[in-house]
Amino acid sequence: MRIPALLRLAGTGLLPLLAACGGDTRAAGPVVRDSAGVRIVENVRGAWGAVEGWRVAPEPRVDIGVAEGAAAYQFGRVAGALRLDDGRIVVANGQANELRYFDAQGRHLKTAGRTGGGPGEFQGMMHLLRLPGDSVAAWEWTGRLSVFGPAGEFVRSRRIEPPAEGTMIVAEGVFPDGSVLVAPAGSLVFKSGTSVARDTGAVLRYAAGGAAVDTVGRFPGTQMFTMSGTDNGGWATVSPVPFGLETFRAVHGGLLYVADNARFEVAVYDAGGKLLRLMRAPHRTEPLTAEEVERYKKDRLAAISGGSVERRMQERTLGAMRFPETKSAFAAMRVDRTGAVWLREHSPDSGAPGRWTVFAGDGTLLGTVEVPARTRVVEIGSDYLLGIWSDDLEVQHVRLHRLERTRAGG
Repeated sequence: MRIPALLRLAGTGLLPLLAACGGDTRAAGPVVRDSAGVRIVENVRGAWGAVEGWRVAPEPRVDIGVAEGAAAYQFGRVAGALRLDDGRIVVANGQANELRYFDAQGRHLKTAGRTGGGPGEFQGMMHLLRLPGDSVAAWEWTGRLSVFGPAGEFVRSRRIEPPAEGTMIVAEGVFPDGSVLVAPAGSLVFKSGTSVARDTGAVLRYAAGGAAVDTVGRFPGTQMFTMSGTDNGGWATVSPVPFGLETFRAVHGGLLYVADNARFEVAVYDAGGKLLRLMRAPHRTEPLTAEEVERYKKDRLAAISGGSVERRMQERTLGAMRFPETKSAFAAMRVDRTGAVWLREHSPDSGAPGRWTVFAGDGTLLGTVEVPARTRVVEIGSDYLLGIWSDDLEVQHVRLHRLERTRAGG
């Protein structure tokens, strides 16, 4: 049965899973071995000692966003943000379907795009991608990728068709040759009732012209909870299972990074899908408590206005949601602009600082870095961290924090 879908993207939950290996804080190098041409890096503990590591400044160096004031500084449903090489910051404001350009101090410079289906217009931005030379590309849920040049001028757009009818796709990265990594993002065909499923799908590489070049590989997707019915003409809600299983991907330096949070491991592939490297660290499985489930439900509902249709649907979904007994190994992955890999630990509540476990580019486990609470990290540079921060009223700000890399981290 094909029915309209109401997509409800639920967040993942929050508590550290990486095991401490005894009380010894001295650096211990990883065990590196080769297996059929794949470099496997097995870590026992982090390389950083008690006074070593990286630090994210708690107060932002740049803070863009207001609850009231000029429209250019009001954000809603931010789909992404990037810091360009010249210091400018680009924000994909999904609510207004606009790209907004700000200078290095956070002053508004230019707005590009608007709602619509024409060239340079948007119909539901989902993601913002970096391209060479301070160009950016905005991805829409319709499958259209729109490119804007260094000055914020519209350059071109193209539509990428999903490999199968009734499926959604998302562009997740761009390789140096301009080809685009595209992954499955869900199905629009559902059966009545409730279910939890984790499908495996093909991740494809599309040439700059729009045709599929190659299948990079097949990977498990996100563990999804689906609830649907035939009343009122047919409806469905689809959301990731909180604290559940998910595969994260990122493109950096011509390589594909894949992390399945069923284990504490990151795999690195070349653009053709050949496995090159595995980086691993120990972790322990943490049970998901009833208190954490209730806190999660309360936080989700607090972000939605009372009495709204969206709130009633969220209440219905949360009431039927099937939560896992244990948490997955981590909740997010980012590859920074130096090639280091960051994995976000689950955290006990949304008001606590975020903890990220960091691997060096060669796979050596370094240690953990704290990120200010309520910050959704969207990009990490050599000396900055860019994130989307929400206040108590869920007003969104784009914030840039200083990142200090000291001693053992370089």
